[in-house]
Amino acid sequence: MSSVENITVVSGDSTEFEMTVGAAKQSELLKRMLDDDNCVVDRVPLSNVNTTTLVKVMEYCQKHADHEAAMAGARVPIADVEELKAWDAEFMKVDTDMLYHILTAADYMEILGLFDLACQTVADLIKGKNPKKIRRIFNIKNDLTPQEEQRFRAKYRWDFY
Repeated sequence: MSSVENITVVSGDSTEFEMTVGAAKQSELLKRMLDDDNCVVDRVPLSNVNTTTLVKVMEYCQKHADHEAAMAGARVPIADVEELKAWDAEFMKVDTDMLYHILTAADYMEILGLFDLACQTVADLIKGKNPKKIRRIFNIKNDLTPQEEQRFRAKYRWDFY
C-alpha cells in the first residue's frame, strides 16, 4: 500500500491538482494504482477528464471520503445519511452538459457511487417525459423523417403520449 498522503491528478487539459489518498480511493481506477506495491503513484494523468469536471469530481470524492472516515467503525446516524443525500442532490444540480461530463468521468475513473448518482439524475430528468421533451432537455436533434416518426408512433403508441 502506498504511504503517500496526497497524489497529483492531471486533467486532460494539463491542469494539476492535489488529491488526498482517501478521496482518490473513491475511484477504483486510482485505488488499484495506490494499492499496487509495484506501482509508484505520484502523478496520474486523467486524459479523459477536463479541468472543470475534475474539480467537480474531486469535490464529490472528498465529501464522500470525509463521510466514510467520520463513520469508520461507528453506526451511521440517520441524520448523517440524510445530510449526505441532501448534499448529493444539491451537488447534482448542474446543467446537462456538466451532467454528461460527470457521468463519463465517473465511468472512466470507476467511481461507482458518483456514476450511480449521475445515472439516477438522468433517470429523474427523463421520468414521465415524452421523446420530444427528452430531446429538448438534452438538445438532441430529431433525426427521424416525419414518415419514420409516424411509423414509430403507430408501432410504439404507448411510448408517444
